[in-house]
Amino acid sequence: MNPDGTGFRAFPLPNPNSSPRIIALGADGNMWFSEHTGNRMGRITPAGQISEYAIPTPNPFPRAIALGGDGTLLRAARTTIGTDVPVLGVNLGHLGFLASVGPEQMGAALEAMLAGDYWLDTRFTLRARVIAADGSKIVLRRGRLIPGRLDGGGRRVWTTALTVEDALRQLEIRTEGPEVSADRARRIPLHGFALEIRTPKTVVLVDGAEAPREVPTTAQNVEEFLADIGAPLEFTDTVLPARTTPLVAGTRVEVTRVRITEETQTVKVDPPVEATEDPELAKGEEKVVEEGAAGERVVIVRITTTNGQETRREELSGQVTQEPVVRKLIVGTKEAAVPPIPDGEVGDRLAE
Repeated sequence: MNPDGTGFRAFPLPNPNSSPRIIALGADGNMWFSEHTGNRMGRITPAGQISEYAIPTPNPFPRAIALGGDGTLLRAARTTIGTDVPVLGVNLGHLGFLASVGPEQMGAALEAMLAGDYWLDTRFTLRARVIAADGSKIVLRRGRLIPGRLDGGGRRVWTTALTVEDALRQLEIRTEGPEVSADRARRIPLHGFALEIRTPKTVVLVDGAEAPREVPTTAQNVEEFLADIGAPLEFTDTVLPARTTPLVAGTRVEVTRVRITEETQTVKVDPPVEATEDPELAKGEEKVVEEGAAGERVVIVRITTTNGQETRREELSGQVTQEPVVRKLIVGTKEAAVPPIPDGEVGDRLAE
């Protein structure tokens, strides 16, 4: 099978006289195969180079095929346990209660598997452990599947733990501090159950005009964090990083608080001025005939503030509710008279 799910690829086998029992195609283009028991598989590159490795974790291949009977399928399951690698069982033996298809359906099954057209049959596992020195007592622990979410990330794990507390220890998650969606003393049923775990972390918050401060939280993303501390985002606010960004220790969250309000205000309207010229009144002089009076106007104003500071003011509408009274003036236009100059001084002034 090609890694991109298109068609099939031929690989040379190291031992032409034996048949591989477990086959898997890695995302790197290498084929993995197993002919013997144990958690080791051979690797064949497209060029035919062969090497043997213990299967790394996570497995380097997205799918696996078990060719044989139920024993082969169980060994394939043991090889991939603890991962999300699906195993297709092809029955080549006499007993195949667990295998999905026979040899005649293998081609169609592979095509469907490559296309993602299949469903998963999840099975329980057992773990046996000798606890007595003489080997006379054996304890069986059933495996339980826990579809978990750790800080928002999906994770499916098998565990033989009997309680949530024990499962946290098996998963190497600190038992103090994290928030767990179930009581830690709760027993895990054989069919398992979904478990959500949130680990504590400290982030740096800069909220509006406030100084930066460190805040402990178990929230999964920025928006949830702000809601948890009682400072939720409004639709006009902006935040960096984005609202859905997952939180990790040390994340810096910067919030810009934008508020838009509308106010109704009454403002004065200056009276118009009506000026009449008077040629008998000296230029620059005025006489008030009627004082007049200012009017009033009601306006609706939209005000935008950013972090508490006004950044924009916009008039949406206005209506005059009281007309102003005209202010009437008389304005002088008469030019000032030029004083006469004595005859004797005319020449002196010209000389100057």
